[in-house]
Amino acid sequence: MERLNRILIGWENCFCLGPVSTTYRALDRHARKRLRWWLCGKHKQRGRGITRCPDAWLHQTMGLKELSVRPRDLPWAKA
Repeated sequence: MERLNRILIGWENCFCLGPVSTTYRALDRHARKRLRWWLCGKHKQRGRGITRCPDAWLHQTMGLKELSVRPRDLPWAKA
């Protein structure tokens, strides 16, 4: 999980200027979907894993970082 979080935060730091909130929400959805697929495959469960792995569980228990709620009001990013 730490490796995935480092990749997400690194991506966020590279592309944090401009209107990125919709992109961050799409990236969050994609990361949650892929993590659910991986967990279902690892535990040999059928389906998409939405009921077994809700969003809150992925973020609170598993520790997945959520980019859409991280602060983006950086002084160096203002024109």
